[in-house]
Amino acid sequence: MISEDIQHQIMELKASEKIHLVELIFESLNKSDLEIQNKWVKESEQRYEAFKKGEVKSFSYEEVMSMLEK
Repeated sequence: MISEDIQHQIMELKASEKIHLVELIFESLNKSDLEIQNKWVKESEQRYEAFKKGEVKSFSYEEVMSMLEK
């Protein structure tokens, strides 16, 4: 939760300063978390291996679109 003091300070900023603040916040949210990224790589590799072994069923684009129309 943002304190009322900080909220008040933000409201007192010029528009250009608020934009800069938003950009800083956005950049901080966009940073890649290496641990999460590594987990996704491992997961995608496992899924691809399962696909190659025939352990999972795949669907063509046409099949998916047909299922969505039902």
